Amino acid sequence: MRKLGILLAVVLLLFSFGYDVFSVTSTNKNITVRVLGSWDPFSMGWEPDELLISPTNVLNKPYGAIVDQNDLTNNGGRMLTYFGNPYRNTCEPTNDSTYPGRDTDTLTKAELSELWLTWDTNALYVAVRGQTAGRHNNLMIYFDREPGVGRTSFNENPPIVWQRGVFFKDMDPDMYIGFWNPNDSVKFDINPDKSGGGVQIYSHTGPDGSVKVGMSSYADTANVPGSPNMDTSIFDFWFNGEYESDMFKRVVIAKIAWSFFFTNVNPTNMWLKVAVATTGPDSGNYNYEYMPDSSTPVNPSFKSVEDNFVMIRVTDGNANPIIGVSVRNNAYVNFYPGVKLEVSKTPKFYMKVTRATSSTEDDRPKVLAPAKGDKLSIRIGIESATDFFVQGSIKILDMKGNVVRNLAQNINLSANMVSSPSDLVVKPGVYQFPYTFVWDGTDDKGQKVPMGNYIIVVSGRNISGLDMIGTRLVSVIY
Repeated sequence: MRKLGILLAVVLLLFSFGYDVFSVTSTNKNITVRVLGSWDPFSMGWEPDELLISPTNVLNKPYGAIVDQNDLTNNGGRMLTYFGNPYRNTCEPTNDSTYPGRDTDTLTKAELSELWLTWDTNALYVAVRGQTAGRHNNLMIYFDREPGVGRTSFNENPPIVWQRGVFFKDMDPDMYIGFWNPNDSVKFDINPDKSGGGVQIYSHTGPDGSVKVGMSSYADTANVPGSPNMDTSIFDFWFNGEYESDMFKRVVIAKIAWSFFFTNVNPTNMWLKVAVATTGPDSGNYNYEYMPDSSTPVNPSFKSVEDNFVMIRVTDGNANPIIGVSVRNNAYVNFYPGVKLEVSKTPKFYMKVTRATSSTEDDRPKVLAPAKGDKLSIRIGIESATDFFVQGSIKILDMKGNVVRNLAQNINLSANMVSSPSDLVVKPGVYQFPYTFVWDGTDDKGQKVPMGNYIIVVSGRNISGLDMIGTRLVSVIY
């Protein structure tokens, strides 16, 4: 009964906005969402200027031009060039997927070739062409509606429902759509048991992103109460893969009613950011294809984050959709210099002694006097949006290598934490939100350890998924 009440509250919340969320006369573009044959955008209601990204776009900056924020402002918000390394003035190459077998095996191709986007006073429409299919079978469409509400790391679970090794800079998506096909198949046929594929739309709203609203084509009551709960008047979708043999003509389409899109979101003056990624399963092949391409190469060890995105002005400052102008006049591909994540096998962590004596926080050895009330604070170095420490532990060893204290286990930390990790294993008083752990000089039995030198061992995995281990020395005195 309680779940039913929660679901009813969500439904009432959705429809409290209504389809008259905008105070302008309704304009319907009549976009065809369900595609049973080849992708033919113009017969389906799309217009040429709504193709924001393609391999053949001729963009308005010369080859090799340097693009900065001034260009974005002075250009009036129009499409700007993407360039990578080497420079190029085409927007989306069709030969840069990192999936093995891309050129020989249709089921492992992961190229993204086109992004279409438009809207009317009823809904937002998005189409992505060139979807991955089969063996590595997820396509994710990410939306950032409000700054600071979403996530820059999607390798968190909880609270991220679709846990994938996708990372962002200067964009923190708070809504995403996930499509998938059955393994080794381009078939897409929605069934409650997921046998033919599936789709979910998921939204994080509220000041800290903790309000969650979603729809699912299959039963996932843990994350989407009442699912399967698809309502095509609010969220409609399709993938034509099983009807289109040419991978570069396969397309996923989504239609999102504004009544859902603006649930708990302020639509007054929205610049919407959009990015797309193909991904493998949450515990499998992590080679990704981003669109727009990140400015540093995406590779199997996660050394890159997505730092490019399409940015669209959707509303006019009065919560009205901008209607009657071309999409491209209100959209551009945003470029940032890029973030290259250097792989480190040593975690950053810092120590200080508190209470009876005190010390500065740094990475140097410390002296601890437990009998005088000293405690050792160990802070994991999460200092930027791309710092990431998962599957971690902190152990205290004596000089013979014996573990005298398992201080913390199953540590999962990131820059976007809004609450304590739910699966962290520690004794009371050890963990201090968000990144600090405290040792009081006792062993696993609660007895004070003998005088001597001890080794603090911090181990876990970084953003690249690689193992890290670091050590510090502490001397216990009485």
